[in-house]
Amino acid sequence: MKRILEICCDTLQSVKNANEAGADRIELCSALSTGGITPTAGFVKEAVRISKIPVNVLLRPRAGNFVYSDEEFGIMCSDVDDIKRAGADGIVSGVLNEDGTIDEERTKILVEISKPLEFTFHRGLDFSTDIENGFETLIKTGVTRILSSGGSAKIDGGLENIIRLHRKFGERLIVMPGGGLNEHNAAVLFNAGIREFHFSASEYEEDTCVYCRKPDGLGHVFLNDKYGYNFSSVERIKKMLEILG
Repeated sequence: MKRILEICCDTLQSVKNANEAGADRIELCSALSTGGITPTAGFVKEAVRISKIPVNVLLRPRAGNFVYSDEEFGIMCSDVDDIKRAGADGIVSGVLNEDGTIDEERTKILVEISKPLEFTFHRGLDFSTDIENGFETLIKTGVTRILSSGGSAKIDGGLENIIRLHRKFGERLIVMPGGGLNEHNAAVLFNAGIREFHFSASEYEEDTCVYCRKPDGLGHVFLNDKYGYNFSSVERIKKMLEILG
């Protein structure tokens, strides 16, 4: 199986950087600092247009938990149509029940309406009450892969669990580690036979714009303040690719 490095991007610059660095796939979202939400249709369309590598799109109507109202689920289903029309290659989503189990019925609906796009069940699984049974449930729904940190907040805390789940379920779906991927744990996971990885490659970049107060005292001042964004770093992506071989 070929090695795949997926880069989580919430800006067009990150999409460009992922392509330049030689990444294999993009997970596109907005507001990555909140865990990510569904990007706008315009953002998806432009990201797909400029990217030479596949773009999978996060389907999450809001930050917070993964238990959704009927209205929120309706929005998700509608967004799938927009994402498909924009030319994306896959959907990344997940739904839980109030008791913390996988919402099998709604997940099946999302998988079905997403076809022929591939479907990744995201780290909502790490918030579930029984990850092992969650894997069994998700296999029945037909998802392509599961993005997981092994039930921990970060990969380092769930490292052994990720490897165990890969060995148990890896022949039936793809187990893709994500959430705190770094040079050390990536090498350990690669040596354990895992071949898909999720990485933000985040690096802070200070804004070069300088805003000054108007003579009348009105307006916003950034003159002496640091202001910037986190972008996916070309250098960090290249380094990770070297580690993964």
